[in-house]
Amino acid sequence: MNTNAVSRVGSIASYMFTGLLLYFAATSAGLTADLRSNASMRNGIVRGTLHLSGRIDRDDYKRVSEAIRSFLDRGQDLDLTVYVNSVGGDVETSIRIGRLLRKFDATVWVHSSAQCLSSCVFVLAGGDIKIVMNRASVGIHRPYISDISVDPSYKDVRFLYSKTQEQARKYLEDMNISPILIDEMFSIPPESIRLLSKAELERFGLNRPDPIRQEMRDISAARRLGISREDYLRRRGRLDIVCDVYRGDSARMDMCIADVMDGRR
Repeated sequence: MNTNAVSRVGSIASYMFTGLLLYFAATSAGLTADLRSNASMRNGIVRGTLHLSGRIDRDDYKRVSEAIRSFLDRGQDLDLTVYVNSVGGDVETSIRIGRLLRKFDATVWVHSSAQCLSSCVFVLAGGDIKIVMNRASVGIHRPYISDISVDPSYKDVRFLYSKTQEQARKYLEDMNISPILIDEMFSIPPESIRLLSKAELERFGLNRPDPIRQEMRDISAARRLGISREDYLRRRGRLDIVCDVYRGDSARMDMCIADVMDGRR
């Protein structure tokens, strides 16, 4: 994702939000992202699955958007799951993909054999529900300028970094992710990757549901079941105890969850 360098602040301002200069990616970034999708129908719901791997470039927003549109062609009730395994890439594209995923209440997974580095973290943050498996790698560092055709001025780089920080901070606030994550990102040299611990993932909000949306779901579900919030939370608290034995069997897991939440178990 290289482009002609711009030396004037005004020029940088006009290009900033197309993500042309600042790049979040591990230095071993390879080819552009690979996107695979599949969908199935279950109980009238379209179960759409996306697998996003590799480096995230500007065209990838369009590809993800088109894949989601193809799911919606099969039905308007969409249950969207996204699996990521990426070294990062274009900042703005990652943020745009994240906003798109949040629009459809997507669940974003980082499997135990996968990684989500650099700007991929913005895609992960877009998940309504975010699941990072125990041996998965989620890493951060500050962005770097990929075009070295000319030497930018100190003022240019400072302006660009400031705008990137503002854009990213606003996005994380909108996603109910701790904006402290941005400060942590910009403290890590671009040639390094800092892998986040399980405790940090929880603290930043990268390994749990959006708390605001979860509260909305809980209230709606309790009302639908005709029970108090306290009873609802007690039932939900029993899910792991009662239903964990069915992990890996989605059909029996769904039945178990329904039985527990309906008070039959």
